[in-house]
Amino acid sequence: MSVVWSCNEWDQLEEVIVGNPLRARFPTADRSTQLAEFPDRSLEEIPQGSFPQQIIEETDEDLNTFVAVLEDLGITVKRPETWPHEAKFSTIHWESEGYYNYCPRDIMLVIGDQIIETPNVMRSRAQESFSYRAMMVDYLRWPGFDLPRQRYG
Repeated sequence: MSVVWSCNEWDQLEEVIVGNPLRARFPTADRSTQLAEFPDRSLEEIPQGSFPQQIIEETDEDLNTFVAVLEDLGITVKRPETWPHEAKFSTIHWESEGYYNYCPRDIMLVIGDQIIETPNVMRSRAQESFSYRAMMVDYLRWPGFDLPRQRYG
């Protein structure tokens, strides 16, 4: 039996994944970012680089407070690894840097006992799910199934 199970929105919450704002940055200014996030701006007007440190710190503080409330209610909270979003990655058609791993619901969908990794329209989010890999591998573990533990990133 899988430890993952979600089939409605009204059962008591037992476990949740809360994102991580650390090392967040503005997405690479390309057509995918423009269409998804900044349709009213030219590529040159799209902000670049890391988010202001104050924003990251305040967001982290807010999320940690939220996690504490959830845990006080007996809910298990999991968090993704901090990811080097400033690292470049590419295909043969484009190059990008990362964005953030703040919104797990944008890139993963739970239906029943399945976790489905969903693609994102923004190139900067193409590797975002990597910060959740160790967690996803842990979800694969169940009695009688011996999967070696490995950390990614």
